[in-house]
Amino acid sequence: MDIEILQYFGLSLELIVLVIVVIINLVLGVAVYLNKPKNVTNKIFFSLGVFIVLWLIAAYIVRLPQFSSHILFLQRLGIFFAAPISSLFYLLATTLPSDKLQISKKNKYLVLAATIIMMVLNISPYAFIGGELKNGVIAP
Repeated sequence: MDIEILQYFGLSLELIVLVIVVIINLVLGVAVYLNKPKNVTNKIFFSLGVFIVLWLIAAYIVRLPQFSSHILFLQRLGIFFAAPISSLFYLLATTLPSDKLQISKKNKYLVLAATIIMMVLNISPYAFIGGELKNGVIAP
């Protein structure tokens, strides 16, 4: 009976874990940011947490059969959110534990430009041209 109730409401272990991880990630990011709002390391850490949450949500939704007609867009969206995660992790690794960015303005703008280019390419039809559902697994 309990399994039927969970299925009726669309709850699953994956969804429960996702909600817990999203809440923990956001609470941790906000706590770090509020500790020193002007610290660039804290800003990067908070931004990284937000993009990880967005990426996790997109990765979860793409696997739901209700959204099978939007598989391609959701796959692109997942990769779209992955680009800033990589860039923010790079910035965090080069900045930690300083209060200011430890890279030159030129490199900062190169990272920003590369990230924006990757995000645009990832959401465009050039990254993936199709997606299909095979045996419950989505393949690009």
